[in-house]
Amino acid sequence: MKGKSNNKKISKNASIKVTGKEEEFIRLNHALRGELNYANWHFITWKHLWNSIEEYSEEMNVAHTFFTLSMRGHLLETLLRLNRFFDNGEDSTTDIAYFLDFVEKNMDIFAAPAADSRKRNEEEMNLEKQMEEVKPSQITQEVIKDHRRKLKELPVKDLKKWENANLLHVDRKAAKKNISVFDECPVDIEEVDRTIDTLHEILNVYSVAYDGQNWDKDLVFTHGIKNMLDAIKAGRKQNLK
Repeated sequence: MKGKSNNKKISKNASIKVTGKEEEFIRLNHALRGELNYANWHFITWKHLWNSIEEYSEEMNVAHTFFTLSMRGHLLETLLRLNRFFDNGEDSTTDIAYFLDFVEKNMDIFAAPAADSRKRNEEEMNLEKQMEEVKPSQITQEVIKDHRRKLKELPVKDLKKWENANLLHVDRKAAKKNISVFDECPVDIEEVDRTIDTLHEILNVYSVAYDGQNWDKDLVFTHGIKNMLDAIKAGRKQNLK
């Protein structure tokens, strides 16, 4: 999903020269944003299915292996993608520490008026839903230091522990097990949400400072899951007649 430009008057024919440092920033920013968006969308799907168990456990157990594997797949994909942010240099493309090191060494790419000249092609950057305008932050050493502090407060060890647990427990017995409202939640939902929100806010600071794009991380699609479960419920009722 693309971002929303904060600039209202953009010349379609404006010629903008992008430096090598800017190309690298764009590459890193888009790679991290892509990982985060997919992590978030998988987690939204998993949360909706998990929270549906109490109301739809009978419907989900009509195809319990499908729903069990689907939920595990969405959760594992969430954790795998989030953990890539904290790989400590194993893949600099999706390493948030490497990204912050890069912007710290190249803060000049956010300097005005150069940054102002990059507010471009608003027609190509409209979001699916309207968002509030965000005032660009000045990128300073203190801003970067604060972001590093916020990252240190995230449950990185727990994310890896939850990932490993989910990898270990995908077997034939687990896949064929009925879904129950008494199943223990495999992650701390609030902590995963906090991680996603923190990464989203940090990335948006640099995106807005660079070219005015304020990215939206959410998609509205869970109604489709509810419609599917309602259809199964209606089919079960019909078969019982």
